[in-house]
Amino acid sequence: FTVFNPRPEAVHATVALDVPNVDNSRRQPALRNPDGTPIPMQVVAPGFLAHQFGLLARVDLPAGGCAEVRLDWSRDELPPLPAPVDLPFETTVASDTINLRFREGQLATIENLKNGRTLQASDGAAFFEPMALPQEAEGWMTKSFANNPLPFLPKRLWLEECGPLRFRLMRSGFAGPYAILQAFDLCQGEPTVEVTTTVDLVMDTAYVVLGFPLPGEARLSVDIPFGVEDRDLSRIRYGYLGGWNYENIERRLPGIFWGRSWVFAEASDASFGLVTADGPRYFRRHGDPLRLLHFLADGRTEQRSGWMANVGQERALGRHTFRHQFVLAGGTWREADMVGRAQRLRTPPQVLPGIPTTTVAPFEVQPETVRLSAFYREGDDILIRLVNMGSRIAATAIRPPFAFGGVTSVDFLNRPMGEQPIARDGAIHFTLQPWQIVTLRFARNLSAQGV
Repeated sequence: FTVFNPRPEAVHATVALDVPNVDNSRRQPALRNPDGTPIPMQVVAPGFLAHQFGLLARVDLPAGGCAEVRLDWSRDELPPLPAPVDLPFETTVASDTINLRFREGQLATIENLKNGRTLQASDGAAFFEPMALPQEAEGWMTKSFANNPLPFLPKRLWLEECGPLRFRLMRSGFAGPYAILQAFDLCQGEPTVEVTTTVDLVMDTAYVVLGFPLPGEARLSVDIPFGVEDRDLSRIRYGYLGGWNYENIERRLPGIFWGRSWVFAEASDASFGLVTADGPRYFRRHGDPLRLLHFLADGRTEQRSGWMANVGQERALGRHTFRHQFVLAGGTWREADMVGRAQRLRTPPQVLPGIPTTTVAPFEVQPETVRLSAFYREGDDILIRLVNMGSRIAATAIRPPFAFGGVTSVDFLNRPMGEQPIARDGAIHFTLQPWQIVTLRFARNLSAQGV
């Protein structure tokens, strides 16, 4: 296998491998690096008669590069995997970094074992609680939400996997009319909780939301496209937009806000961040006890026609799956690296079968707030696009993995634009403003490469 890292920073990642087996004399797989050293692994699915294996592997990946994973086989029988174990609703599950405590089947406490930070849910609330949120609507517009969502009623709690690379706790139950299945994953060395929530959406008048208890003084930050905007959620002005007779939901319902991929709750005692792989969606600061709600899906049943029939495709009935990552942190969203966490969750390492016959050195990009977002060839030239994902000016340096004759900052029509970069010692140096996007065109030095 070859594992590719699309990110411009080195990572130590747990990746999933699907391993087919066409020889029944081979009974147990093993993974190693090209130098022969073993790779930590966990068998999560043995397959029927050893025809197919599901593996987890812990690999070191260079920035923008790849790693080889070699596959060996043994004729020894694979020891039977531990069977799923039903757990009481009062239970604790821990990895080497995170401890989860459940009370009455609800996630009541999250503890970071590395830094000692702990989050305790307030009475009547829980972390990652799927709920049904009734609403009052006017036509297709929401007018108000119930103060108290319909709580999650757990039916079963069980341990599906017990390490060493991943602990997986499962639970099932109902939120109003909606059947819910959740998987809580704790991965070795990772200070996060990854949760997959599956919802069977039926016709109803309630939204499906995930709830997280909030301290009263918590300050919320959320990413929006192309910038940061300070707003007091409790004092957003009401009003119509233009000449339309429908209000924007963010103006009509104070506390509602829109986020693309993450939200961060900063509080005096402990802060937390939530990354969603399935955004953008609405959030809300809501109710008593105070919660952060993440809106997942809408089961409203009214009939629509015209352009309104295409609004809110997430309302399609059936099964929907949502992925989140939760980090217990201190300080601000910048210190918690929420931008980087969102990008890593949404652009995970990619696994391909086989080993490449040639390798290419990656682009080296500094600082880490600058991301390589596009890379393509046009004739003999190479074009790359970079974006500064930080809120500060970035003195940027990139080192391409090829010889070049010149480099120009261009617009979308390939015309020179703005500050031109300076080439020095094989690297390109220039300045990026906060959130700035720049396109660079490299004239390749083909003679230096023997082309």
